[in-house]
Amino acid sequence: MYARIRVSALLLLTLAVVGHSWLDPRFNLRSKPQMIDALQYTRASCPTGLVVDVGANGGKETNAAAAYGYQVLSVECLKSEFIRLQKMWDSNDMITLLNGCASNTLGLQTFHQAAASSSLHQEAISGGPEYIKAKKGGFKVKRTLTFPLDPIVEGYKDTRVCVVKIDTQGHELAVMMGLQSTISKHRPVVLFEYDPRFGPLVNKTVPWMAGLSYDCAVPGDHTSLL
Repeated sequence: MYARIRVSALLLLTLAVVGHSWLDPRFNLRSKPQMIDALQYTRASCPTGLVVDVGANGGKETNAAAAYGYQVLSVECLKSEFIRLQKMWDSNDMITLLNGCASNTLGLQTFHQAAASSSLHQEAISGGPEYIKAKKGGFKVKRTLTFPLDPIVEGYKDTRVCVVKIDTQGHELAVMMGLQSTISKHRPVVLFEYDPRFGPLVNKTVPWMAGLSYDCAVPGDHTSLL
């Protein structure tokens, strides 16, 4: 059975895993799931391998994964942040950084800039703090490259994918679709943002993950979601 998502939990990252083992009391989901939680969760079954960090702004999750000894494929849309991260990770052979927006298709899409809240979806910057950031930046819009990650992950050959993090301001479903083969094959722990303010496609992310036999949980609610 799946429980309905509580309104108080909508703005938090959602943890998706195969099976109900996240109910283990060692993993306290009453605080916002972070990369450290996912790495600790998966370490026993996936001690080495690849972490995919989609929406790497700030670098916190990529740094955590690399510190745990994982290879990291890190993706960042915002050019200015990509340049900053590139300088920070220039000598780190564990991290591969890509500039562009992960999606389910190869092409060019409109990118609405709002600092760390930038998005491919105009709805994601139409209100709240996201709107303020976009306004402060002059409502800049640029064309940006989009690409599915499945073909890129395949380049890691026999390396197992242990964790996928997706924080893309409303574009999570398209990123998932572009990683469908990877998720189906490797069954990684998946962390993804769930915020219906960012557009109607957000509501389809949890059912999509459930369709791949994943259970999704938000902090403070130790039941599955749909």
